[in-house]
Amino acid sequence: MHTETRTVKKEHASVREKITKCQNLMEKLGKKQASIVNLKDAAGLSSDDCYEIVSVETENLSGIYYEDRYLPYRDTEFEKIESLHSGAETIVEKIGEIIDKLSEHIDYLIENELYYYEEEEYTVMDAEDYQH
Repeated sequence: MHTETRTVKKEHASVREKITKCQNLMEKLGKKQASIVNLKDAAGLSSDDCYEIVSVETENLSGIYYEDRYLPYRDTEFEKIESLHSGAETIVEKIGEIIDKLSEHIDYLIENELYYYEEEEYTVMDAEDYQH
């Protein structure tokens, strides 16, 4: 028997943990982003519907009466729906940017910090060791 040395590629546990945390965060953000996209789409449709109803129903008059309340055509309630739509769109974009940065960070960690090499000794049996 004799001992030989080989180089072994290993992972830094702390770097693997960072990568896993980034991947989990990306997954959570992706789910939230999908929810916000649904909200954005609903707000966009609602906003379009509100403007269409107001303009069609009033025949382009200055407003409508709804439940004994006068709503001007440019009432802030309709604008709030539109701002919800555009705000949600901005949030979706920002989440996308964060996901992209996390992905870049993961790539960097994998390429530059995850692996290290270590010399490792191991025992090799010689032919005469098998004869006994």
